[in-house]
Amino acid sequence: MLERHPIMKPKDGNQVSAPGGDSSLKRRGFTLIELLIVIA
Repeated sequence: MLERHPIMKPKDGNQVSAPGGDSSLKRRGFTLIELLIVIA
């Protein structure tokens, strides 16, 4: 869980930089990755 937090913050910054449409797609993809990390 501690590792998840640092990884989450930089990703959030990248999402803000990305365009609106891309942001939505990236957010969904990141959610899937987060679920996989939680399961692992």
